[in-house]
Amino acid sequence: VLDLTNDSFHGHLPINFSCHPQIENLSLRKNNFEGLIPQTLSHCQ
Repeated sequence: VLDLTNDSFHGHLPINFSCHPQIENLSLRKNNFEGLIPQTLSHCQ
């Protein structure tokens, strides 16, 4: 689990932003991201 909830991040996630293979759950809630979710995150929940 990688919990980045409520960390005041903003902007776009980079297209090459990826989730490490051992991370099964990535939480980016309560931030201010905009745009599309990169395909490289498709195996994360």
